[in-house]
Amino acid sequence: MRFLLKILIAVVVTVSYSCTSDEARWEKIKQTANIYPRDTIVAYNSFVDGSAERKWVNKSYRTYQYKKYCEHFVETKFEISNSKVKGFLFFDSLGLAKLLRDHFRKKGVTHFVAQILTRDELIIYLYHEDNMNPIGTVSDFIVPNIGIIKSDPDWKEYSRL
Repeated sequence: MRFLLKILIAVVVTVSYSCTSDEARWEKIKQTANIYPRDTIVAYNSFVDGSAERKWVNKSYRTYQYKKYCEHFVETKFEISNSKVKGFLFFDSLGLAKLLRDHFRKKGVTHFVAQILTRDELIIYLYHEDNMNPIGTVSDFIVPNIGIIKSDPDWKEYSRL
């Protein structure tokens, strides 16, 4: 009985230590490692349901080693009819994506992974770490948008791009 109690205590301590150590490990990684890989943006055209679209995908994240710490996916849609969106696209095709990414980075670690331009909308895709209030961050962005936020620990959304 005493032996089983020791095993149970060891299991409980190990489980609680591993949860805490994972958070501590991420904090240490953020302080000591380069958590942002160098961007490798690949642009290409595709056709979906008979309509053309332009995609920019950041290929640096295919082998990104810290995905498990940034498992929250954000899909943000902007209407092309908005004059601010048109202005950003005219001067820099990734300008709005950079601005949104930097807006999120004020709250924590955020990765720009792709954007898609269709005839009617610009869609920007990001991943971010925990505890960042993505709903508030999307809604207080300077350009009106519709944000979809969900958990995606395996980065399946990124794989579909």
